[in-house]
Amino acid sequence: MGFYQEYAATPESVGDWEGEEHLAAEQVNRIYMAIDSAIPGSIDPNLARNIFNRVWEDWGYDLRLLDITDSEIQEYTINLLRTAA
Repeated sequence: MGFYQEYAATPESVGDWEGEEHLAAEQVNRIYMAIDSAIPGSIDPNLARNIFNRVWEDWGYDLRLLDITDSEIQEYTINLLRTAA
């Protein structure tokens, strides 16, 4: 859909992660990319933005973000898209 570029995180944009800002940005971007590739092309842009905003609400201050696995990202993406509809 192309929303990833609008939301891509940087070490500066993620805030304080106790020295792990690069990793936090990388991990949240992995989630954003998974959502961007899974989101239907016909989705309402406002709904898509709400989905992307939800990622930061869910993970923005959760230290588990630093250790999230590919399978956890996939599961999170599926659940997020399912509940957003």
